Amino acid sequence: MQEVFVGVDVAKDWLDVHHPGRGARRIENTPTAVRAFAVASAKAGLWVIFEASGGYDRLLRDALEAQGVRFSRVNPRQARDFAKAMGVIGKTDRVDARMLAELGARLRPAATEPLDPARRAPPEGGPGRPSPPCLRNGAARWRRRSPGAPRRDATQPPAPRRCEGCLSPGPGPQ
Repeated sequence: MQEVFVGVDVAKDWLDVHHPGRGARRIENTPTAVRAFAVASAKAGLWVIFEASGGYDRLLRDALEAQGVRFSRVNPRQARDFAKAMGVIGKTDRVDARMLAELGARLRPAATEPLDPARRAPPEGGPGRPSPPCLRNGAARWRRRSPGAPRRDATQPPAPRRCEGCLSPGPGPQ
């Protein structure tokens, strides 16, 4: 049986999916839609290739792991270099998804191992000096993209603050 590599370009609100035999389609980056995609991928025995995307790929990764779908989470720079080497200059979500599928078929990247449960949680305070706000933003982004995570009241502006842990001032009054 020949392996079929499907490329997925991950964005905040949607996933652009390219199947070599069925073309491109766009699905929402929501738990329900991503879970349905993972179930269909498991039934079809697909191998999913996607770029690491700063947390926006978390729903996809978790759904694929839950369904036992093979996937490769690749470095965005390597994916872009592959596209350039193939002579593809355009940079759109559909083109990226197609190039990721092609990267999988030609280079056959190693399957990504399931994430260790200890690494799933965002960094929380813990002992020692607290992280400066510029470093805590990653945890905040993680919580925003996690299903069921508490949301900040959108009617209240974020508190201004100065980043004391790095060389450049953070947002807020100087």
